[in-house]
Amino acid sequence: MLVAAILDRLALTPWADVTFGAAPELIARKARLAVACVHEPKLLLIDSLLDHLQPLDRTVLADVIRDLERDTVVIALGADADSLGLICDEVLTLSGGILLGPPRSAFPDGSPVDGHSAADLVEVAESHY
Repeated sequence: MLVAAILDRLALTPWADVTFGAAPELIARKARLAVACVHEPKLLLIDSLLDHLQPLDRTVLADVIRDLERDTVVIALGADADSLGLICDEVLTLSGGILLGPPRSAFPDGSPVDGHSAADLVEVAESHY
């Protein structure tokens, strides 16, 4: 992916010359994701990227991550299983290193993420926050 295209997709162009430490948290998270996207990884580990974000911000990042999943295996970690459900086909819940039940879908009807539209994903995110 071209750097300019990544900056544009993540609405980072106005922040292109700002250091991570001087940027607001959301901008810094987007910038870290942009750095990973430039390298077009085959495996991407995301740790708490969607935690504690507003629904719209979470959806923007989730859309980019879902786009990555065409060519990249994404493993996401986070404290909020519902947020992870926006980018994962299955969510595993661990407590004290112990798996709590089988993988679950992000949607109440148990259907996979791929069967839903972007509007459905926004609705799920907004219903939990």
